[in-house]
Amino acid sequence: MIQFFRRLARTRGFSKLVDNAEDPEVILENYVKNVWNEVSETEIATSKMIAEEKRLLKQLNEVKLKLQKREEQALNAVEIGNEELALRYIEDKAKVKKEIEFLEVVHEKTESKLRELKSTLKQMKLEYQDLEFKLNAIKHKTGPIALSNKKELHSLDNEDNLELERLKEIIKKKNGRDK
Repeated sequence: MIQFFRRLARTRGFSKLVDNAEDPEVILENYVKNVWNEVSETEIATSKMIAEEKRLLKQLNEVKLKLQKREEQALNAVEIGNEELALRYIEDKAKVKKEIEFLEVVHEKTESKLRELKSTLKQMKLEYQDLEFKLNAIKHKTGPIALSNKKELHSLDNEDNLELERLKEIIKKKNGRDK
């Protein structure tokens, strides 16, 4: 008897799920909204990545200028005869070179990720536009099938008009012979 009531409760729960089931159009609308939210998040991530890439490029250029400055300072120290200062500049120059190498690697990775992100964003936007088109087609009860049917009807009208013109010509010819 207890099993009967459990089964009845499960059945009622299932019927509630069925009763509460959403319209396919609403489901598609929610899906399109979710896709749009993902596109927006990806756009934000892309913007942040662009800003990061620009920041790295600026930092890399600043460090390259620092390297040139250290070379000049080392040469000036040698000309003055201050070898100890020149050695410190050369040591600092070596550290700056390592920093440049590191920044170049990071910048290359960032550029690569940015290209991938832009590609993904472009693909996501195309998919979103396609989904939006399909949603609008469902909402307006038109779509590729309806459009193709309209084209077929139009072509049938043209064919009918051609047939009508041929028939008119044949009738004219016959009327011309009968006279």
